[in-house]
Amino acid sequence: MYPEPESVLERAASWLLEGLSLLFGPIPGSKAHREAFIRVVKQRNDEKSKPKGQRNEARLLQLTTQLLRLRLERCQVLQQTFRARHQLFLQPPDRECCSDCLLVRQRLAASFQATAAWYESWEQITSQQLQAMQRGEPAPAMPVPHFELHLPPGVPEQLLPSVDRCSRCQHTLDYYLHQEQERQAAKAAHGDEPVSV
Repeated sequence: MYPEPESVLERAASWLLEGLSLLFGPIPGSKAHREAFIRVVKQRNDEKSKPKGQRNEARLLQLTTQLLRLRLERCQVLQQTFRARHQLFLQPPDRECCSDCLLVRQRLAASFQATAAWYESWEQITSQQLQAMQRGEPAPAMPVPHFELHLPPGVPEQLLPSVDRCSRCQHTLDYYLHQEQERQAAKAAHGDEPVSV
């Protein structure tokens, strides 16, 4: 997998979040928050995989509620991040690094807009599941959201490698197109069948 491209500002914000996470616990958007989310998913899956008689239902309920809270926070931060990236990539660059720069930026702006909408859908799904659990009901199974890409006129879905594109633009494009494929594969794997927590 490609490392996620980051601007200097994003890196500085990341360091600040990590420092605050050390003081106040996992802050949404920080590496500590992502690690806490992954840890809770693993703990919950371990508890859920136990046979019925050995499973601690109270702990499973607590881990599921914690997982949904962390996922909701994560979706909110990622939605905001991709909305900001979408707005940033709609602006003309200060300088063009290559002749394909504007085309790549338009393609990525469309991808960021679709990704923000995808996380917004996950936020709504997670919120509904969390509300149901807080009422003492089981979390409803929901379908995986669609990843809907709306390209501006003249911008193709697939941008093949080109000699007119610099390595930085190509690397960034490859990274985000890979992310798109993962989201589309998740939907293809589940179709419209509901998926439980």
